Amino acid sequence: MRRRAIGSCKFLDSRRLGGAKNALLLLLLTMFYVDYQVCIETKKKTLEQYKGFAMLLGRRMQRKGLELARDSVKFDTRKFYQGDVAFVSMNYDPILLWMQFLAHRELNKSPAVPHVGTPSVPLHVFNDFGHLIPSRSIEKRDADYSWYPMNEAVAQRLNELKSGGEEKVRLTKILFPHGSLCWRGCPNCGKLSAYHADQWDLFAPDLFPPPPLRVFDRNGCPERIKDLEKDERRKGRVDARACLHCGQLTFANHTQAIMQSSFKARPPSFIEEIQRDLRAVTMRAKHVIFMGYSLPRDDVTYRAFFAARRQRAGAAKVRCTIVNKNNEYPDWYWPDEIKASRLAEDPVVNAAQDVFGIENVRFFGGGVPDVFLDRGIASEEKLERLLEWQ
Repeated sequence: MRRRAIGSCKFLDSRRLGGAKNALLLLLLTMFYVDYQVCIETKKKTLEQYKGFAMLLGRRMQRKGLELARDSVKFDTRKFYQGDVAFVSMNYDPILLWMQFLAHRELNKSPAVPHVGTPSVPLHVFNDFGHLIPSRSIEKRDADYSWYPMNEAVAQRLNELKSGGEEKVRLTKILFPHGSLCWRGCPNCGKLSAYHADQWDLFAPDLFPPPPLRVFDRNGCPERIKDLEKDERRKGRVDARACLHCGQLTFANHTQAIMQSSFKARPPSFIEEIQRDLRAVTMRAKHVIFMGYSLPRDDVTYRAFFAARRQRAGAAKVRCTIVNKNNEYPDWYWPDEIKASRLAEDPVVNAAQDVFGIENVRFFGGGVPDVFLDRGIASEEKLERLLEWQ
């Protein structure tokens, strides 16, 4: 029986693996797209909580900037313009990024925006993706208008202006080392473009580009879509998006998402650049927070450079916080409490202790978003407890 079962198995040869990978990518994109449509209908309170989290982070960036300015830290130095919190998303979805976009826009346009410098100018907060990724504009009617993010080079040049500058800026790193379902790699020019929602709305239904079936195009064709892209959508290829660099049409199978499997071609140059930035960020980190990430033993690459960070730190301690859902241990637990409980047998805790040392790992078992909520609302006190090892 066993021999017959093995003999009946069908394996994909190397010529078909590429097609199988594309099929898996389309299924993944469809699953995320459908789940998000359900999410914006049934989990609005949860999305509002995450938006509150992003607002607290943005205000913290502004507050820290004011403190650095009062201490006469130069605006064009990394200590000022680079925030002390960086995000790394191992997922493909841009929901956390969208929350930050919305929060930063609200904070930057607020009449209460803080001012620094002489003459006094507004202090604005932006994202840095580790690679300059243009996005199709949000709420602009011109389809050819590209919206470019901030990066370190631009932040430094803006901040070094002695006069005539209209703002000073600070950056939050947010890195997607496995890619994102909102990214398309152009088959013609090889460059990367991003496609987010068409309006500044927490519950925007078009945050994800639709899968390649007309049934998923629930929102119709925006007025700004025109020319080749509009023609393709009329034919039913609703996933068509024009490259923001050269105008070549891209489709869902050009989505940039690196699969966690042994079948990996060399990643595109922009993914490699983001992964290098991730290494640089990790090598500077003094406190690493895992939220929903299990640090699996077969994830050799990430375990290796987290371990390298600890070795490079030498006598200095690199702290680690684990946020996971554990009904048996729903609160905060520090190293001594972990040693005295069965938490020490938890695979995630055990893996982190192997990398960072038993005395440098703490655990919160209430999960996300409870770790930053107080009676259902994002709390500054809870956020500081998460970020600061005290």
